[in-house]
Amino acid sequence: MKKFMKKILLLLHFLFIFHTGKAQITLEHVFDSTNIGFNFYITDIGNNNAKYVFIDTALNTFSLFNLDATPFLLNIATPDPIIPDYSIAYITNTLFDCDSTNIEYAFMSYLNPNLPFRILRTDGTVLLHVDSAQGPVCYGCVAGTKEIVPIVNTKEGAKLFLFNYDVNSIRRAFVYGLCGNLPVTINNFDFSIANSFVKLFPNPSSLTINFEIIPPTNDNDLDIIIFDSNAHELKRVIVTATNTKFTLDVSNFSSGVYYYSLTSKTRNYSKGKFSVMK
Repeated sequence: MKKFMKKILLLLHFLFIFHTGKAQITLEHVFDSTNIGFNFYITDIGNNNAKYVFIDTALNTFSLFNLDATPFLLNIATPDPIIPDYSIAYITNTLFDCDSTNIEYAFMSYLNPNLPFRILRTDGTVLLHVDSAQGPVCYGCVAGTKEIVPIVNTKEGAKLFLFNYDVNSIRRAFVYGLCGNLPVTINNFDFSIANSFVKLFPNPSSLTINFEIIPPTNDNDLDIIIFDSNAHELKRVIVTATNTKFTLDVSNFSSGVYYYSLTSKTRNYSKGKFSVMK
């Protein structure tokens, strides 16, 4: 009986190795994203209808492709230059317009509260225009217990939240009811590239290092803190909507590894390291 069980176990072990050795991982497509970077992703435009999204910040257009890489909609022009102020979000046909034959999207500024918030069809028709308005974005706010985003599904339908700033800089919160529901696979904003909140170059360096921050929140000021290898704080830089880039002078730093942290009062959003070589 023991010999029989041993043979069975050996057979199962062989079958397990044979099965796992035939994993079906298939390269389907290769796209040139040299000039696109992180502005290439997959979204659900509604009813589990996934599309590849290409945002061309040089030509100020975006395009949608089917998952078999065939074109769906090409070279949709945005009303203003995308870089440095605007973002494209919520590309759907079931959220903003009751006519599901159209594609709509939100065109908004993530950092500048003085710019308008717009919802447009891909043919340029404006469905909503609110001057000096932002959709609130905050990950880990309210002592780390909340994730605040512009659009949320409720049992009464999707709600759009905007902060509007009047001529006296008084901020008002507007709530809009939307025609459809946010596709659940969008999960509001996709911050899967959270490690890209901070970009720095060159690394290593002997003189200066340039920091570029993509803030994970437009509601609170953030700090970039620089530490040495003994966790001693060397420098602290406040990050605001108008201060997302700075140059760190490392000419007086000794050769070695240093660390940075992107933090708010309630949360650490990102951390990393860089090297100084003399």
